[in-house]
Amino acid sequence: MKGQITLQRKKEYIQWFTNTCLLKEERTRSILEALLNSGILLSKVRLVENIRFAPNAILLSAKGAKTVSYLCRLNGKHIEDIDLIIYELLNNPPEEIYLWVSFNREEIISLGQEVVEGKSELAIEDEFKNMVQKFEKGYTAKRAKKRVNTKLSQEKILRAIDGALDTRDKETFLKLAEQYKKIANS
Repeated sequence: MKGQITLQRKKEYIQWFTNTCLLKEERTRSILEALLNSGILLSKVRLVENIRFAPNAILLSAKGAKTVSYLCRLNGKHIEDIDLIIYELLNNPPEEIYLWVSFNREEIISLGQEVVEGKSELAIEDEFKNMVQKFEKGYTAKRAKKRVNTKLSQEKILRAIDGALDTRDKETFLKLAEQYKKIANS
């Protein structure tokens, strides 16, 4: 079908955007991660360059773009909270999601020209691959460290909860249970 973009191409485009552009609101990266991590959500994404009349739309902007930081309309609601956007996407996804990732094309082009000057195409490709690999390694390491720290915190709180249960300390138990919920939901 003309105009159909494969899931792989959508994924590559979104990854290119996140690797190349600095977001105006860094927390919006988690919206892109949610889309990338769900094949079902990604299949619903329609990449567009304007969301003015789209009923279920998300706009995410890079620094230098002449658009607001982010905007989201899903299922007839305007949503401003990033966590609620992700919740709505995961738990009540619309049939189609119109996604506009806005960036300043002139800045990207000039950046590309600076990198290209005086280098062969093969050298540029190798340099780009190395940059992407360094980014991915650092990103993966940060996520792994965060997971380990979260797991350790959860285990520590569970041991303290066990102690509160053993001593029948209801107040401490409730405080610890609330802490555990916060960590589990982060």
